[in-house]
Amino acid sequence: MKKTSPDKKYYEGEAVNKPLWGSLREVALADNILSLLPRIGPDASVIDIGCGDGFLADNLKKYSQKTIFFDLSFQRLKNTESNTGQHRLVNGDITLLPFKNNSFDLVICSEVLEHIPEYPKAMEELARIARGAVIITVPYRQVPVPIHCPQCSHEFCLSGHINYFSGNELAEIFLNNGFRPKIRHFHTIYSYNWLTLKLHRQARIFFDGLLLFFSGLISFLKPNYVAIAAKKRD
Repeated sequence: MKKTSPDKKYYEGEAVNKPLWGSLREVALADNILSLLPRIGPDASVIDIGCGDGFLADNLKKYSQKTIFFDLSFQRLKNTESNTGQHRLVNGDITLLPFKNNSFDLVICSEVLEHIPEYPKAMEELARIARGAVIITVPYRQVPVPIHCPQCSHEFCLSGHINYFSGNELAEIFLNNGFRPKIRHFHTIYSYNWLTLKLHRQARIFFDGLLLFFSGLISFLKPNYVAIAAKKRD
């Protein structure tokens, strides 16, 4: 099947009908991204590419006051502004980022690359605008699932996920672009629930890591996501 991502009209409609805020998935992603942050001060330049409705943006407030929030969808950016009070919003395409080389101390891109046909080009853009570090997350070994629309008979991929990642192929791209990448798997379906949400973030991450430690023995404890934290080589 040819890799095609939904057009912008689709994403705008989805943004209105499907808010992304505070789900267990969003909490798990934010927890693990924040745990991977390098040391940054309040004046560090940070960009969150594919910011969605701003859940991570809301959590980033305490780390940097100069964060830019970037998304393909105008509606998602409106949602971010409404949810967080953030106003440093930029609309655009990840494969052609409107920023100069080495513009940001930290570049974050969570749950975006699985939607992008030309994801290596997108990653090169992430590397190009970073002068310090890049953190990305993608679904871990989730096979794209083709579905047929009963209305138009076209074939699409479930959730718009058109790429399959183990993480190694993304780490290789970072290596080729002058970064030192580290891979971390995270989030089993048992790690985030009404009980663990009462714990401190570090406790949730520890519990998640403990479960994943046994994933080699118990197959259903597989991780759902893989994160790559890449630091630019001096």
